[in-house]
This record gives sequence, C-alpha cells and structure tokens, in this order.
Amino acid sequence: ADHPHPHGASRPVYKRARPLREGEERAIRRANLTLRQRWYEAVELALAYSRCKPALFSWLERAQARLDVYGPDGVARQRDRDEFEADFAT
Repeated sequence: ADHPHPHGASRPVYKRARPLREGEERAIRRANLTLRQRWYEAVELALAYSRCKPALFSWLERAQARLDVYGPDGVARQRDRDEFEADFAT
C-alpha cells in the first residue's frame, strides 16, 4: 500500500510559490465551495428540466391546438407554407 488512493494513483502535490497571506486560504475554500454549489445547482436544473419536459411539450401542444395554430388559416400553417414555397421557388 504505497499509495493512499484506492486505484493506486496519488494526487499531485503542488509547491506554493509563496505562503498564503491572511485570508487567502479562506477565500480559496469559499471559491471552491461556490463552484461546487453552482455545479449542484446546474445538475438540479437539468434534472428538473428533464422531469418537466414531457409536461411542457404536452402543454404547448394543447395550447397550439386551442389557438388553432395549425388549422387551415393558422399562423404556423402559413409560416410552413411560406418556407416550403421559398425552398422550392425557381
């Protein structure tokens, strides 16, 4: 057991160019904690989005149907027709 790490690798040891000034170590720890908190918040946001995504699309589909967006005179139908005609215009 020459290495304390379970996979046999040890963490690199960096030599400081100068000793830390008063408060610097605390600031470094606070910055690392802030980064960790941001990471956890980003993960929570991604998980919440993945959980809510089906409900959001369901709501959007119902709202579009209620507004008759894809009906014969609907805005989306007109937009799709304009794009189609632009793609195949000669």
